[in-house]
Amino acid sequence: PLSMAEFLYFKYKDKGYHPYLLMSSNGTGFVAFKDGNTYRLVDYKGREVSSPPSDIILIFNEDHVWYPLMGRDDRSLDPVLSELVAKYGSTHPYPSLTKDEQMIIKVLRNSTELHNKTELLWAIYFAGKLHISSWKFYSEIFSVLYREDASRGGFYSMHGPNIIIARNIYVARISNMLSPETAVMAAMARYIWSKGGLLDTIMNTWLGYFLHFTATLDNPRQGGLQLWFHSELFFVGMDDAMLTKAGNCVMMQTIMASVMDLASLPGLEVYVASFAHTIESGRKGGHAILALYWNNTYGLAENYIWRPGVNPLNIGGPIGFWSVNTKNTWIVLVEKPSFSTGKIRSNANYTRVASIIFHIKELAPHMHIAVFLNDVDAKWTTIDKFVQEYLYPNNIETFDI
Repeated sequence: PLSMAEFLYFKYKDKGYHPYLLMSSNGTGFVAFKDGNTYRLVDYKGREVSSPPSDIILIFNEDHVWYPLMGRDDRSLDPVLSELVAKYGSTHPYPSLTKDEQMIIKVLRNSTELHNKTELLWAIYFAGKLHISSWKFYSEIFSVLYREDASRGGFYSMHGPNIIIARNIYVARISNMLSPETAVMAAMARYIWSKGGLLDTIMNTWLGYFLHFTATLDNPRQGGLQLWFHSELFFVGMDDAMLTKAGNCVMMQTIMASVMDLASLPGLEVYVASFAHTIESGRKGGHAILALYWNNTYGLAENYIWRPGVNPLNIGGPIGFWSVNTKNTWIVLVEKPSFSTGKIRSNANYTRVASIIFHIKELAPHMHIAVFLNDVDAKWTTIDKFVQEYLYPNNIETFDI
């Protein structure tokens, strides 16, 4: 309901109104706006509401918010917001919370506070789900958040640096776990595991359920509906996929990783890995896969299709991997030449990066690593040669996020 109300919010904004989103205590969304001297309230289906609910606990637009639970009150900055709160706001906007919920609210209040312009831009960046093909269209944001990359590569290319993909996977992998749908499918996986189920059974079961909502008419056995914009403009997550069926390879593999992360099966290793098609393949671009290793078994998942018995990082062929994401770490093994410093890039230090790469080398001794000839074309080298040439302490560029 709140997502549907969000669509209406932008509809009324396009019509010249100055709308606000309202949310009741059960998560139902509404839109309110001033039409002349009269306030109008519509529900998430666009129907006029003559008897407003008494439990509105959140009212906001893109600039101001009233949300007592999170300690937010911008009524002094926005007279229209003040009038809406007086007209529709609940007189008891604080729900009954358990001790655990009170602790979570405290953490959220502290961790979501923005202290400067850079933090605000990061919030806009992730909330807007900007992705690698947004690079050219949102240069005012990327020039601040990716200052050195912008300085090296400029905004001449449609695609930004590879670090954007790896970092977005990392953040989306976490944020997807907040979705109730992720919890449903993680619970399926964990229940099957508790009954002795094998990896093949676990994956086929919850993916079968998921495809009921996300499969396309073109291919009822996989996801990835193409919407009206380039698939790499915005990084869609679990809730977006459930609403629209949309997603490209990176996003779908990240969604699957979030489910398996939340399932927390003992000993399961979950990697999202991206590779480039090399020149001998005759293909441009690349692909991403989900690689699972568990109890001496393994498999590859892509676009909600499960392929058991395939050593996913060892598949060989005319490809070269350029990034690997674990649950807590992203590693760009090879950056695009326009943005490259020649270093491995990660949110982890050398010790952690080396540990992951050496472990992957054991799992997939014949793994191919990309060698970019330019921003489009690539060849590949062996993981052994990559380790020898690039994996040393002074060749890691470490980031906070």
